[in-house]
Parts: sequence; C-alpha cells; structure tokens
Amino acid sequence: MDSIVSQNPLHVRAHAKAIEAVATQYNGQYAEYLNTMASYLDTSVDPCKDFYQYACGGWQKLNAEVEGDLDSTFSPVALVNNKIIQQIMAGKPKFAVDFLSSCLNENKINSAGVQALTSQIDQINGAKSAAEVLEIAGKLFVSTGSNAFFTADVQADSKNPSANVISLSQGGLSLPSIEYYADQETYLKLYAAYLEALALTGTLTVDDSNKVASEVFGFEVQLTKISLTNSELRDPMKMYNKISIQDFQTKYPLIAKYLGGIRSDILTSKFDIDISTPAFFDGLSKLLSSTDLRTLKDYLSFHVIASQGDVLGEDVRVVQESFENASKGVEGVSEREEYCGNKALTLLGEQFGYLYYEKAFNNNKKTAIQQYIAEIEVSMKSVMNNAGWLDNSTRTAGLEKITKIKDQIGGPSSMPQLPFTLSATDYRKNIVNFQATAINKKLDQLFKGTAPPEWDLPANTVNAFYDPSKNRIVVPAGILQPPMFDAKNMPAAANYGRMGYIMGHELTHGFDDTGRFFNGKGELSSWWSPSVQATYEKNAMCMANQYSKYQVISTDGKTSLGYVNGNLTLGENIADNGGLKLSYLAYQRAKADNAVIGKLDVDDNKLFYISFAQSWCTKSSDSSTKLLMTTDTHSPGQWRVNGAASNSELFAKTFQCSAGSPMNPKDKCVVW
Repeated sequence: MDSIVSQNPLHVRAHAKAIEAVATQYNGQYAEYLNTMASYLDTSVDPCKDFYQYACGGWQKLNAEVEGDLDSTFSPVALVNNKIIQQIMAGKPKFAVDFLSSCLNENKINSAGVQALTSQIDQINGAKSAAEVLEIAGKLFVSTGSNAFFTADVQADSKNPSANVISLSQGGLSLPSIEYYADQETYLKLYAAYLEALALTGTLTVDDSNKVASEVFGFEVQLTKISLTNSELRDPMKMYNKISIQDFQTKYPLIAKYLGGIRSDILTSKFDIDISTPAFFDGLSKLLSSTDLRTLKDYLSFHVIASQGDVLGEDVRVVQESFENASKGVEGVSEREEYCGNKALTLLGEQFGYLYYEKAFNNNKKTAIQQYIAEIEVSMKSVMNNAGWLDNSTRTAGLEKITKIKDQIGGPSSMPQLPFTLSATDYRKNIVNFQATAINKKLDQLFKGTAPPEWDLPANTVNAFYDPSKNRIVVPAGILQPPMFDAKNMPAAANYGRMGYIMGHELTHGFDDTGRFFNGKGELSSWWSPSVQATYEKNAMCMANQYSKYQVISTDGKTSLGYVNGNLTLGENIADNGGLKLSYLAYQRAKADNAVIGKLDVDDNKLFYISFAQSWCTKSSDSSTKLLMTTDTHSPGQWRVNGAASNSELFAKTFQCSAGSPMNPKDKCVVW
C-alpha cells in the first residue's frame, strides 16, 4: 500500500516534543493555530525563492536545540496518541497487563529460548547438502520468522484479486538496502562485533567470529549483486511473473525445497507462484549451487539467531538491538520498559487500536473525511475531464475507477480476538504464539481461501494509505488528531491544506506510476492506450528528473548527503503534486458554497499552502536521512514542499511569484 509517510519506525522514533508557539498576534476561535503558524514562519525569506524555508524556518529555529528526529505534525499527533494509549493502559486491559508482565520480567538469559536455538543450530549443522539447508530454512521460517535467502508471502493475485498466490521476491539481507553493502569494511566489522557480543552472553559459541562474519557478509554481498534496487522494483507489470508450482520445481529445484519446508503439501498443490524478481531467483539458484555448504549453514544460522534476538533474554536483546541500530547508523538501545511498550503496541496493535478507536473517534470525524474524499473525487474528475492528452477510452476508464474508489475510515467494528491465551510469565511463549498465528493466517489464506482481516493495521496508526489491489483509501483514526485535523479549532483552509491534501495524495496514488496499472476493480490491467501511456511516461520522467536534481544537505548545513532518487520517489511525488492541486480546487469549491469559511484575519489561500508546507517541517539526523534516501519512497520534507509548490500555477498565482523565480519556473513538470 502507498502511504502519506514512511512506515519506517525512525520517522517518529524519538517522539521528541517540539517547542510550543511563541507568537501572540492573533485572537479568536483559531488563535492557537494561527499563532503557531506565525511562529513557524521565517518572514525574512521570500516565499517565491524558497517556500519551505519561509514556512518552516521559524520552526527550525525554535527546535534547533531539541534532540531527536521530529517533525511539525506527525510527531505531535503521535505524542497525542501516546497519551491516549497511556489512558487506555491506566484501565489495565488484561491483554496488555499479561503481555507487559511477561516482557518486563524477562531474565537476562532465557534458558528455554537458548535451548531451542541450540537445537535449531544443531539441525542446520547436521544438513548434508544445500537442499537440506533450504528445507530447514523453510521450516525455521515457520517457527522463527527468519527471512533467509529470499522473501516469501501469500498475497492476492494482482490480476485476479479474489484468488491468492504464493509471492516470492528478493531478500535475505541483514542491512537496510543493497546500497549499504558498498561500505564493506565498516559492516564486516559490525557483523564480527555482533557475533563476538553474542558469544559473550553465553548463548552460543563462535569459534572464529571474523571468519563467520566474512562468510555471512560475503554471501549477502553476492545476494546484492543479483538484486534490483528499490526504484527498479516499482513497475507492477514487470513484477508480475506467475508460474505453476510444478514449473517452479522444475526450474528452481533447490528453492522449491524451502517451500516444502514451510509445508510439504505446497509442492503437491496446484497453487500458482508470483515471482516478482525472476532474475534474482535465476541468480540465487546458481549461487546456492556454487556456494560452500559451510557458508550456507553459517548464513542461515546467522539469520535464525537474529530473528530470535529478543526472545533469548535481555542480554541478547540488547546485543540484537545494538546491531540493528548500528546497521542504520543509530546509536544506543532502548530501555527494557520502552522496548516492552513498543513491542506491545506492535503485536497487540489491533487490540490497542480498537480501544483507541472507541475512545478517540466519532462519526463526525468519519463524515468529515468522507466529505473530503467525495470533494477530492470531484476535483480529480474535473482534472481528468480537462486533461487534453487523455483520449476518450482512457478517460472513461479513469473516471470509472474514481467512481469505484472505496474508503475505510476509523477502525475495526469489534475487538479482534487472539487465538491463544497470553501468558503473564512466559514472554518467549507469547512471541512464539504470535509468530505461529501470523504464519497460520497466511497459510489459511492460501489453503482455505480465507480473506485477510478487515483492518490489517492498528487504528491508532498515524498514517493514511491507498491500496491499489482494492482501489481503497484507508484512513485510520490515529491520523485524525490536531495539528493534522481539527474541524473546530483549525480554519477550513488549514484542514484542506492538511487532511484534504492527504486525501488528494492518496487518491492520486490510484493514478501514479504504479497505481495507474490497476483498474477500478483492483486488477492489474493495461487500460491505457499506447499514445496516452507515452505522454504519461514523458510527463512522469520530467518529474523524476526534476526531483533527482534536488540536493540533500547534512545537519551542518554544508555537507551534501547526495540527491533525491527521483525514480524511487516518483509515485509519492506524483501523489504530492496531485494531492495539493486536488485539495486546493476542492477548497475553492467549498468556499464558493460557503464564503464564510474564507473570511479570516489572514489570506486564506496563502494559509492553505502554508498549512500544507508546515506539515513537512522536519529535523532528522544524517544517519536517518541516509537510511530514508535509499529505502523510503517519499522525498525529504523540504522537497515535498518546494517540488509540489514550484510545479503549481495556482501556488504561483496565490503568492504572486514572478515568472522564472525559483518557485515559479518557466518549465514545470505536471502529471495531473
């Protein structure tokens, strides 16, 4: 699914608290919002030269000394939601009490976990062939969740969403992306240090940590050489390669052993397999056949250990988290209490989300969001009807897709029930049960044809999504909090500039560089005529090239960290540009129907754009920025703002930017 922000936990990792507003120039109903807005501005900057700095320069100065990654809207909403979760916790729901009790009372070493791990390592070491290693890897994927060699899942068939298929894609890496493996010296040392630290906990014996690290890291380097970059994985047509299970076994006999390890009757079934990256599996087959058996065993053992690092006791949990954080350039580890709280929210997210939904959501919010979506749909239909480059057949199909868009707002209608009883004393048992539940749900979807859950993310999630396979916009209750949305205390222009823009962003995903391949039924389909597709691709390439010229600067304000990857971020950039336009048009129509909403102490049209821009005031460490530059499909906040604004004639007109100025360039890149 395409989301408004990265789902990477580093996005709001620190939940740092921003400095409060200091301006006092406005009074009345919207005083708090307008004064906050004014304090975030840097009026010494010409908005036609650098709109982001104009909108966020004051916020940056206010928060210059605040430690941690933070932003101006998503982090504050997350803090609000954390308070609501704490209120829920104060009621001591049994599921939370039992889970936290088991987690907080974990020993330094979990003897049952170590015993199970020892048995698993012995099983791996006893393998006599690569085929046995792969079969064991499949079994351990079920019992431990270790994703060694590649990634396996069960998903809806992209061309027939009513059916499920086995989905296989490249994977098997320990570092965040293939780009990280270029620095072999740094990360080879990190792998060795990790193994040495594990040995010091007494949980396992490593005869030569440097040798094992070299084998494991070296094998992963080989995996990167047959892997595609994240930007190369964005074409759903190229990623759709369905093959029967019988043909798969013939072509990839070693890899088929892995599937048999997951469940033996998979190999005798009539299921189809969708291989997103065939070239990777071609290369993996050769790599498995040519790699020393000892290396395959050490590689699998490494991943099995890492997958269970948090159930082997607190000492190992600290080592594991240190390794994972260091691989991302992050220092330190969380305290046990913080770790347990985060783990509870992750594993019991559906349960916490339901209670959050009951406490923080109401029908007024749902009605407001439904109205936004309806208005945005009207905007998109208008844009599509006035797009001269569309022919009649493509336009008709696009308009039909808009009418079929569904929405999912708020949260689940009932409390999701766990299929097992939580232990208040055995943390590892709880984690094992969660893992078994997750894999059994996937296998049930495959063998029994069961549908995925109605809500597959917690209702307190601070994000919004578009799901192309369902042609559906998903808006969890968690994002509908100030300063993101507040029908009472935020002017209409501000709500349209934030929540309206987000709805426009998500709807535009249905027509971005990947969403456009899905029709109104959510089926992967070629519904664009060749000439229209050529024009679309030309316009999209213009935007990809535009964003690729945007430089990302270090926190020191001088050092270049590189450039935005315009191909990786293309879908989100199209959605940002489209969402901003669609919401502005919707606001103008709303104002035409009710002129009162535009009567403010400030220019309401400028307020719309400032509210949008101040959604993306951000501060992050260089390590976080580097991580997101290679793994996140969203551009940095500065370029989300300036990129979309500089492509907008409506923005240039609102701020009276002269032609040729940085925010009103002569050549603009417009997809929608």
